[in-house]
Amino acid sequence: MKKLGFLLPIIAVALMLSCGTSDEANYNGKWELITKPLRSYNYFWNLQDGIATIYTVDTAGTQIDTCTTGDYIAKNRTLTIAAPVDFCQWSTYDGEWDVHRHTDEFLTLIRYLPRGTIYLEFIKR
Repeated sequence: MKKLGFLLPIIAVALMLSCGTSDEANYNGKWELITKPLRSYNYFWNLQDGIATIYTVDTAGTQIDTCTTGDYIAKNRTLTIAAPVDFCQWSTYDGEWDVHRHTDEFLTLIRYLPRGTIYLEFIKR
């Protein structure tokens, strides 16, 4: 019984550490927002090794506007964008997002706010 009492805390700590690992690499790449707020712009989130760059491109492809760059953390099916808030052609990006669906080619994020729910769908480019 004493051996079991000694092993239980070690097993519990090992489980907590394994569940708490970050998984930024799973989200690396250029993601195009397909539920875009304005049809005259294409919206992109470039996630690379813990750095998020959010930018827009007008549909003519002539003007690129970087909205913000900052850190992101992906952990336990939550994607947190910790970038400075700036105007981004009516797009929202900051804060904690629940990862609703994530595959190699598709990403769906949901954010619940007092004013309503924000639902974003992306395809990988």
